[in-house]
Amino acid sequence: MSYVMSVSTEAPPDLAAVLRALGDDVRVSGETPERGWPVGPFNLRRAGVSTRGVEVLRDASSVSARMLAWASPEDWQLAFETLVAAGGANATIEGEDGTRAIGAEAARHFAEVMASETAAAFATISALVAAGTSVELPGPVRHVHMGPRMLRDCGGDAGAVLEAIRRVQHIEDEGFELVAYGDLASRLGLGVDVGGFSVWDPTVSQAFEPAPMLGVACVEPGLYIPSESAQAVAGDRFTWLDERHFAIRATPPEELPALIARACEVRVDLHARIQAKLGRTRRKWWQFWKR
Repeated sequence: MSYVMSVSTEAPPDLAAVLRALGDDVRVSGETPERGWPVGPFNLRRAGVSTRGVEVLRDASSVSARMLAWASPEDWQLAFETLVAAGGANATIEGEDGTRAIGAEAARHFAEVMASETAAAFATISALVAAGTSVELPGPVRHVHMGPRMLRDCGGDAGAVLEAIRRVQHIEDEGFELVAYGDLASRLGLGVDVGGFSVWDPTVSQAFEPAPMLGVACVEPGLYIPSESAQAVAGDRFTWLDERHFAIRATPPEELPALIARACEVRVDLHARIQAKLGRTRRKWWQFWKR
């Protein structure tokens, strides 16, 4: 789902000038030419608030902004400002359904379109999730995983879903350190998928990409827990960001012993797990025909 708006202009200002007009908190995907415009579409986003960003494209006679499903109100406002900066203050912004507005009045005239697009996005996601489909939504910073838990936590409210998407994109702004998932097959040079883990330092507020296991730092070596046990181990310092991303606030030093004890109760033997997976693929000494 998407919605396209455009302004007619055969000679828009250089993209660099448009970006200056939009402000220092606007980010652009890819390289920005000093003069002219990039070839093909590119994405603009506003730091801290964009959920999908705005896909912008210039052709011979117009500049268009494509709004993706689950675009935030700030994304729509960024699109209006981009089109005004490209076409001029008195330029007419025209939507694909015929909605039209002079730049400064765009937010008011397109309010119904914005509400309709958000409602359609919510209905579509709700239907897909109800049918058992997990949805991975590309964001301007990172993907969002949408499923039954996320929708349940959002209480069936489209505004809460938008806020959850925004939070996944900009979780670092809340003081969380994003921890990337480490694939063990790549680390160890194996040709077999043996899973992987992310390193959790309980003394630091961290957010996590989807990972099957967490390696608990600052304690005895080799303490690994299943990610599905992280909420029980971390307690009320744990929060889901979407269906698979989660965040854990820093644990005070005096609470670490109890946390480590809970982690030890659910620990997994990483070495045994790797060997078990390798054992299913390695050939026996007498299976000379296998590679």
